[in-house]
Amino acid sequence: MKLDTFCTITVLWKMTIRAFLLLTPALVFFPYEVEGLTTISETNHFAYGANIGWLEWSGDVENGAEIGEYVCSGYIWGANIGWIVPGSGTPANGIRYQNNSATDWGVNHDGTGKLRGYAYGANIGWIAFEEIGDPRVDLVTGKLSGYAWSANCGWISLSNVQAVVQTVCLRPGVDADRDGIRDAWELEYTNTLAIFGVDTDID
Repeated sequence: MKLDTFCTITVLWKMTIRAFLLLTPALVFFPYEVEGLTTISETNHFAYGANIGWLEWSGDVENGAEIGEYVCSGYIWGANIGWIVPGSGTPANGIRYQNNSATDWGVNHDGTGKLRGYAYGANIGWIAFEEIGDPRVDLVTGKLSGYAWSANCGWISLSNVQAVVQTVCLRPGVDADRDGIRDAWELEYTNTLAIFGVDTDID
């Protein structure tokens, strides 16, 4: 099963469980842990920095990191440094972060697995996902590899012999016009949401 298809199924399943819990107020005890809105694996979710220790990519489960088809978002928790934000999930151009202003920054996914851009931690500043550390996500296994660089904290390893960060899916992204085509894809190839739609594919 493709990573993006699995993600859609996973998200729908999580939403179904949440809806069930919301619609069942009399249910006092639910024996299964309900996952939060993160794409990170329950078993493989730690990165490591020699100067800052372990970084929890599933956050507090409700607020974990999300690896998307175009951008990363959510939160990463470091017990020694606090929260790190890989992006808001809403780039200014609707496709990818431009990393050129205080309101449009984050880590992009280029579609081939490369992760490039900047994450930010209020206590440590910018973290660069650049060519030199070659941070990436394997599009088959979902495992992250490579390094991110913090001028204040040094290298952060996304995988090592003890731990690895793994995403169970790539977040598909927003489909604001509900035409079954992700907005970022439409904007990337047509610069508008008005050309493609449910009635435009005539073959």
